[in-house]
Amino acid sequence: MKKTILALAVPALLAAGAANASITLSDSDGVTVKLSGAAEVQFYKGYEADKDATIRLDDGDLEVNAEVVISEGLSAVANIAWKFEDSDLQNDELNVGFAGDFGTVTFGRNCALGDDIGNAMDHELGKQVGGPVCTYDKLAKWTYDADTFYAAANYGFDSDDAKNSDGTTLVEAMVGVRFEIVDGRAYYSAVEKLDGSDIDTIAVEADVAITDQFDIALSYTNQETSDSTSGATTDDVNGYLIALGYQASERAHFAVGYDLQDRDDKYGAEKYNVYLNTTYQVQSNVKAYAELGQQDIKNGDSETGYVLGMEVKF
Repeated sequence: MKKTILALAVPALLAAGAANASITLSDSDGVTVKLSGAAEVQFYKGYEADKDATIRLDDGDLEVNAEVVISEGLSAVANIAWKFEDSDLQNDELNVGFAGDFGTVTFGRNCALGDDIGNAMDHELGKQVGGPVCTYDKLAKWTYDADTFYAAANYGFDSDDAKNSDGTTLVEAMVGVRFEIVDGRAYYSAVEKLDGSDIDTIAVEADVAITDQFDIALSYTNQETSDSTSGATTDDVNGYLIALGYQASERAHFAVGYDLQDRDDKYGAEKYNVYLNTTYQVQSNVKAYAELGQQDIKNGDSETGYVLGMEVKF
């Protein structure tokens, strides 16, 4: 499909495609182009004591994926994606590459592996320690999935651009295994930031299906920030997470979780938060949820947050 035709087709498909998992824009002569997206809006009250509950435009995503068959077992791929964040529309993916038995290799603007760290069951009110970088402009990324074993790695090239996700260099890797009831993975992330600090993150996660109805999530994360010149540690935080989920019916799910951050810095504090939520799958692409959380702030004080939300995917 030519670009001009695609540009004309997208608005109409957006209006008609909310009930579909994705929209196939073109599928002929070895070329497949698909459009997908999501919109999520909340009635939100965070942990900040001085902020009232309000309607929050949490997330808006629009993505176009293309695959062009070159030969048997080898395809060229391209991804372009936009996100609505902080009242602004941003292009957060723009990359090309190849896919085959070796996995998928892409080059360009992409979401770094560290953004995948996190297996909490919260919608908004969990505070799990995660990776320091999401979108990275100059990223080479490899992903591979062979059912029971999966892995990924990426490298962010040097940049003096202050808008380049705060990073000058980025090295990350992930390995994982999945079996019938257990899915576990480990991450490593090393970021050198423009402000002269280094952030090293390791994370180990496991998701366990205890029964058909009950599942549990466990994780440990350590994130150390140091001065790249002196090597002195400026922040060191250990994060622990446990969450329990219950599938009450085909559509209804309940979860409760506990996060603990044990920080060794000038504040020297432990902080925790707990959350309880319920999610109702209205339709395969539509969900509604409610969540209540409490966070320890400091000196034994705590704040309560809550959120009511709805997400529609297409």
